[in-house]
Amino acid sequence: MSDDVRAYVASVAQDDFTGVLPAHWPTCLGCGPDNAAGYHLQVRREGEEVVTEHTFAEHHSGAPGIAHGGAVATVVDDVLGFLLFVVRIAGVTRHLEVDYLKPVLIGVPYVVRAKVDSREGRKLWVSCA
Repeated sequence: MSDDVRAYVASVAQDDFTGVLPAHWPTCLGCGPDNAAGYHLQVRREGEEVVTEHTFAEHHSGAPGIAHGGAVATVVDDVLGFLLFVVRIAGVTRHLEVDYLKPVLIGVPYVVRAKVDSREGRKLWVSCA
């Protein structure tokens, strides 16, 4: 494990995060400020939940006027990852299941909110709406 990763893991475990949360990594596709192709999500903690606002752009489309399912799943995965700051552990996604209940439209602002539903040791069950 690199020294950078060790420092990141230590910060997740020790800091008391409130307000806008730091990016997972500068080049993270979801939240990294240094990723030119990224989504640049700014996620904030609200109690035991995390929340962000995001508007998909035309270059995120899969069909005319509709965000690509992979783009939507990327945002969901990234927001869920911010729950690690709430529970103060480091981790990665093992399984992601997304139910697309209706199309996600291009140019429409969406609020994405996530919470921990249950926990068993380091294993988390999380949800996002």
